[in-house]
Amino acid sequence: MFKIHDFLNKKIFNNIKDIVTSNKLPYYVQTGLTEGTDGDLLYNLFTHILVNENQEIISNAFDSIGKPIVDRIKKMDPYFSKLLRMKVNCYPNQSKPIKSEYHIDLANNSDYKTLILGINDTNGYTEFKYKKRPKCKSLANVAYVFNGNEKHRSVSQTNTAYRWNININYETNKLLAPDMPRHTEFIVR
Repeated sequence: MFKIHDFLNKKIFNNIKDIVTSNKLPYYVQTGLTEGTDGDLLYNLFTHILVNENQEIISNAFDSIGKPIVDRIKKMDPYFSKLLRMKVNCYPNQSKPIKSEYHIDLANNSDYKTLILGINDTNGYTEFKYKKRPKCKSLANVAYVFNGNEKHRSVSQTNTAYRWNININYETNKLLAPDMPRHTEFIVR
């Protein structure tokens, strides 16, 4: 896994943030990421799918949100070959940290990368089942890239009304060796 500060230039990032946090981008509820022992749904998440799991662009917002991110990934990773899925996540504050189940994003594909781009600063984070991995803190314009087959989960925030991030899954022609960034000028550990 590696961490990239200032993933996008400030103007592009602020444009994306303005769209993501506006009332003009529709979000759709995803319930049941975590179930209590009695079956009650404990966790809600709102998403806006830009590219679905069939690699189809299904949002008119892709050009404004997705394209600049893909262009940046291509500069960072010359082995980029295909965008598999891209979605915007909006986590509402639930008054206490709620942990989703550990998961991998694309169960039918094991050779891909996941990039999580924070849109706002919160005390929410993504954590890994492999506990030696550091948490991915939710920080504005900070991206984390890791192998897609690493089980991870989201932990909700308590210090802001919403936590927004963009989750991107993509394939490369060469699978990144764990903890070996291709272009060190982009990486800040």
